[in-house]
Amino acid sequence: MQASYDRLSQLTIDNPDQQKNLTHIKGLYEAKFAQMQRVINLVNRSRGFLRDTVERHREMVKGKQVMDELRIAVSQMKAEEENLLSTRIEQQQIYIKYTPFLLVIAAIVSMLITALTYFRIKRDLDDRIARQKLDEAKYIETAGRIAVMEDITQEIAGGDYSVRSTDTKDDELGRIAKALNQMASSLEQTFTDLNNKNWLQAGSVALSDAIRGRRI
Repeated sequence: MQASYDRLSQLTIDNPDQQKNLTHIKGLYEAKFAQMQRVINLVNRSRGFLRDTVERHREMVKGKQVMDELRIAVSQMKAEEENLLSTRIEQQQIYIKYTPFLLVIAAIVSMLITALTYFRIKRDLDDRIARQKLDEAKYIETAGRIAVMEDITQEIAGGDYSVRSTDTKDDELGRIAKALNQMASSLEQTFTDLNNKNWLQAGSVALSDAIRGRRI
């Protein structure tokens, strides 16, 4: 009996109500055993107990009351276990019913996350490629503009002051090109003025020589 009680106690350890019922049942069956032992002791001590119908009836009534309470307690405990089992079965049925839907929803969510991740990675990669192409185009453009300015500089150094840069962009290279054009214009004007001055001087000398020759 003690082994069965210990086993039931272990099985219902997570249910305080059933533990309470089990303690009550233990008290009842211990009371029943005590009552039976008392009857045995009375029989052993006095053979007249068997002929004393009143006393026997009283003990039988006590024993019956204990057994009735014990049956009620056992039935209550059994009913609670059946209710608990039924509730758990219903919960399991709910889980079984909705688990496929949950799995489908989880799969859809996973696919959405995968798709969003793919598109995000693809967008970032496309942006990087676009920036790389833009940087390459910018580098080619800048290299071409620098090469044009180098050619203009060499032409100015060679004496061609009429050359001009057509770079009008509002950036560092554009401002350098503008300054280069201004320098070329200044040099062209300076050398034009010098040539004009030299022409005037040469004409004055020639005129003076001509006048001097006539006088002689």
